[in-house]
Amino acid sequence: MAGGPAGVVGVLIVGGGLAGSLLALELRELGADVTLIDAPPADGSASATAISYGLIPGWPLAPKSLARLAANASPRWRDLEKRHGPLGWQRCSLRLQGPNRWLSWLARLGRLPLAQVDPTVLAERLPGALANAGVQRRGVMVQAIAPAVQGWRVELSDGSSCQAQQLVLAAGAGCRRLWSA
Repeated sequence: MAGGPAGVVGVLIVGGGLAGSLLALELRELGADVTLIDAPPADGSASATAISYGLIPGWPLAPKSLARLAANASPRWRDLEKRHGPLGWQRCSLRLQGPNRWLSWLARLGRLPLAQVDPTVLAERLPGALANAGVQRRGVMVQAIAPAVQGWRVELSDGSSCQAQQLVLAAGAGCRRLWSA
């Protein structure tokens, strides 16, 4: 999965938050040539990843397949930290309390398994993990995206452009603005 012709990136990921960054790490481990476009929010506010509580329940929150996957996220975080160093994952627990009959029943179970990813630690250490993995990062904003012969042409806020064989939009709410109707 190495990059294509000269000047063409293998995979361009737009959005350097949790989803985009973790995807970039995984793709690099698979041998992909990855560039991550990671621009700070235009209005100067913090990203969703930076202000997240990062709670990871150790039990399914609903009888759905995605909830069962989420309940197994802690072992994946531990594996990630074994490969890339500490990223802020820590074990904790939750004790439910309240007058609600359902909550009272759950409270009798004692402490529920939970983990948390500290967003401050993650924001501090993730750039180093990306650099060590060989992910190229660019701190610019995407202005326009268009199909190209080699995949995608992306116009950037610094006046440059790049081409990518594959494009991933992981820019949260910004994805809608980037992908025209």
